[in-house]
Amino acid sequence: MVLRRERLKLFEVVGETVTTATIRSLQSVPAGKPDVEKILSIANITVSATGTPLPNKVVIEGTATVQTIYVAALPDQPVHHMDHVISFLQFADVPGTQPGMTVILRPRVKFSDIVIKSPRKVEIEIIIEFFVKVIRLVQLDVITDVMFKSVPVKVNKQLFRVERVRGENTGQVILSNMLPVPAGKPPAEKILSVVSTEIITDEIRIIPDLVIIQGKVKTQIMYVAALPDQPVHHMHLEVNFLAKIRIPGAVPGLIAEIFPSIEFVKVSIVDRHMVLQELILCIFVKVTEIQQIRVVTDVKSDRIPINAVRQLVAIEDVVNEKSHQINIRREVKIPREKPCAQKILQVVSSVVDITRSEALHNKIVIEGILILQIVYVAAEHDQPVHHAHIEIPFTTFVDLPGAYPGMNILLRPRVEFVTVQMLPVGVTHHPEVGTRDLLVDAIIEVFVKVTKTVQKHVVIDVIVPQGYRDP
Repeated sequence: MVLRRERLKLFEVVGETVTTATIRSLQSVPAGKPDVEKILSIANITVSATGTPLPNKVVIEGTATVQTIYVAALPDQPVHHMDHVISFLQFADVPGTQPGMTVILRPRVKFSDIVIKSPRKVEIEIIIEFFVKVIRLVQLDVITDVMFKSVPVKVNKQLFRVERVRGENTGQVILSNMLPVPAGKPPAEKILSVVSTEIITDEIRIIPDLVIIQGKVKTQIMYVAALPDQPVHHMHLEVNFLAKIRIPGAVPGLIAEIFPSIEFVKVSIVDRHMVLQELILCIFVKVTEIQQIRVVTDVKSDRIPINAVRQLVAIEDVVNEKSHQINIRREVKIPREKPCAQKILQVVSSVVDITRSEALHNKIVIEGILILQIVYVAAEHDQPVHHAHIEIPFTTFVDLPGAYPGMNILLRPRVEFVTVQMLPVGVTHHPEVGTRDLLVDAIIEVFVKVTKTVQKHVVIDVIVPQGYRDP
């Protein structure tokens, strides 16, 4: 017997359950709205919830937004609308759950009612049913083929679109920085403790055999101030880092995941206005690629008893994907606290921050912000060079057949082109007058992928009767 295996990154289903949250809340008629005479209907209830995994249970926190249509207590009895946002907290027992796992929630409103308690008070009752599923990301060796020489077997396979691990490695970054006590803070006499450290990743880039990571570490310090009454103060420190992790086989276009942690941090006083911060940053990097492979889901034979060891996993089944181009042409202004521009030098940075995405029927709505860092010559006598931070919000729709509400959305935006001109275009401004009015032209490419989570059994081992030998 020959077994072919493949190591894949898959979601393993830890457990699932159904729980019900009963919400009763006394609410006031919003200010500016007339008194209530009669409730006509609850027009809509929108539930927004998140699940936090704890040992063997999930904490569900969220809000229910209730929109109500009512008759106002006015002589002409007009119909009005009001909405209320009600927060709730619920627990669900899911054995095997541990912090760090992924929680999938599907809420469904089973019952709703609203009762008038007074002209300015109503009582809202809602029963929400939550389907709760807990999954965890695992590396699993699955069977991709089974071959026997002496007996015929029936091998069932299914095409999966999965992430295959191409390589992984761990690197260290050692940082030692002399940092000033922040402006506005009193000088330091003694460091009490490092309260917290936060690692923020700004950019992850893959080049052949190498993953480059840029980011910053923010540290919060408690210290005794060098003042007569020695008060305790708090300050923030921030340092940038650059890490290069070698992973043979890594190439542009693959997916890099990073898991950074602080191994060591120490802050000591150099003098009253300067501290020395020493950090050791550990970064685990995994590089994967999306592949379509056929995975064995069952093995049977009429000749010998075969035990196909199967495991239930959650697979991200790709529904559709495409690249979409967004053209932005927008008039913007240099911020009022900045001097006017005499000449645009360059756009030193352009990034896209996706703020919202939602799957509709056969369509994806995307909201985001194009963030530009512009360097320019100021319209002042000595022509200093200044920097302007410009944010341009945008909304777009992407037609994606097969998409429907509730599906998973993966977005990868990329700025393909950007240029900034002074307005009016082609007009030369007086060197010491300049302009605040700019015209931005940009092209953003967004790769959109929609998936749905499905549960499937995969074969992870094949066991034959003891003593059986396949010649």
